[in-house]
Amino acid sequence: MAEEPIIVNRAINLTASSGTNFVEIYSPGDGLNGYVADLIATVDITSIAPLPSPPAALDLETEMQRDDRYQELIRNAPAKYLGIYQSLSGSSDHILRTRLALWNSRPAYEEDVISRITSLENLVLAPGVKLWAKVEDIGNSGALASTDRVSL
Repeated sequence: MAEEPIIVNRAINLTASSGTNFVEIYSPGDGLNGYVADLIATVDITSIAPLPSPPAALDLETEMQRDDRYQELIRNAPAKYLGIYQSLSGSSDHILRTRLALWNSRPAYEEDVISRITSLENLVLAPGVKLWAKVEDIGNSGALASTDRVSL
């Protein structure tokens, strides 16, 4: 008889009260491998200016050139940052796996975190490895405000 998988289906909400502290988002348990099939960040940031609208096309400008100008506008737009970290079994060190910019983009949007960490469909973790999230103050972006929500 095959063993039944352990299924964890829960949301971790990061809010202003989380501050810039590490928040554990996944732990397979003692001695167990971790297998993460789905990790989605739902982002609703209202405490910073919204992303700019796409610019109007200039004369003789290609779509790629217009997209490059828009990407530059986005890179210069205010953002908050979410770091996804892992810790190894028995260690208190947190190793950065990926970082996501959190934009004010109405309505709320979703980011696939797994695809930011690995090119595989799923994330397989060694026994005892934990995943953590932390809002990071990069470039004075600050912690989440009381109106901001990030769910994982």
